[in-house]
Amino acid sequence: MIAGNFYVSKPGTLPCKYIIHAVGPMWQNGLKNEANVLYETVYNVLAESERLSLTSVAMPAISTGVFGFPLRKVSFIF
Repeated sequence: MIAGNFYVSKPGTLPCKYIIHAVGPMWQNGLKNEANVLYETVYNVLAESERLSLTSVAMPAISTGVFGFPLRKVSFIF
C-alpha cells in the first residue's frame, strides 16, 4: 500500500464495527513532505469514518513505530 491509503475490514471478534488500516509515511528527516502525507492519511481515515457514519474513532500514533516518525512531530501536526 502507498502512504495515505487505507483499507476497511471487518473487526473479527473486536467490539467495533470496522477496522480501518492506514498507511502513513516513512520518516526521512522531514525531507520528503512526510508531515503533509501523514496529515492526508489521517484526513482520509476520518473522511472514511464519516462516510461509514461512525460516531467514534480510535487512532494510534500512525507512522511512529517502525516507520520512525518522531512522536513529538506527530503530536504537533494535529
